[in-house]
Amino acid sequence: MAFYFNPEYDVLKFSLRNASTDAGIHLLYDLKYTYDPHRVGVLNLAVDIDSLTVPSGRAREPTWVKFQNEGREHIKEILNNLQEVFFVQSVSVGRQMLGYMSENNTDILLNRSFPIMPTTSAFDRLPQDPRHIAEDLRQVHLGVDPRPMILNWYDILNEWGATPSKIYYKVLLTFSPPGQNFVSDHKSAEAWLQIDWSSVNG
Repeated sequence: MAFYFNPEYDVLKFSLRNASTDAGIHLLYDLKYTYDPHRVGVLNLAVDIDSLTVPSGRAREPTWVKFQNEGREHIKEILNNLQEVFFVQSVSVGRQMLGYMSENNTDILLNRSFPIMPTTSAFDRLPQDPRHIAEDLRQVHLGVDPRPMILNWYDILNEWGATPSKIYYKVLLTFSPPGQNFVSDHKSAEAWLQIDWSSVNG
C-alpha cells in the first residue's frame, strides 16, 4: 500500500500506544532520510498523550543505539525544522452535559464548542470557528488535563538537545463519538448530530 505524504501541506499524526518508546523517532528519521529524496521530512506534526508518554506517565526516552553521533544530529535537525505542532486532546465525554451524570456539572446541555472528530483523511482548516459558541466556551470539561502532554514534549526536545525557534503550537480539542458512531461524511455527521441532540433533549 502506497503512502502519499506532502510535507508542506500534510500534518502527520501518529499514536504509539502499543509501540516501543523510540518508534516515533524512527518514523521521523525514515520519512526524511530513507524515503524522501528531497530530504524535507516532516514539517507539521500532531501528537497525543500516547505519542509522548510511556505507561508510567513519564516522557518517552529515546534509544541511543541507532542514533549515535551523526544520527543524533539528524534527529535534532528534524525537530528543529518543525513548523507546526498540534497537541491533540480527543475525548468522548464533555460534549453532552447530562446533569449529575456528568462530572462537576449540574446542567443539562449540549456543548457545541467541542468539534466532532471525523474519520476523513483530509479537511480544510478555517481561520476561525464560524459558529456562535462563545457561551459554550464558558464551561468546557476535558476529563483529562492536557498540560502533561505539553511538558513531556519539551522533555523530549531537551533529551535530543533540540531548540526549535519557529514552531507554531496549537491545541486540537476534539470529541470522538463513542462506539461505532463514526463520522466520515455529511450523512453520518447528520446521523450523529441527531443522536447528540436527542441525548440532551429526550
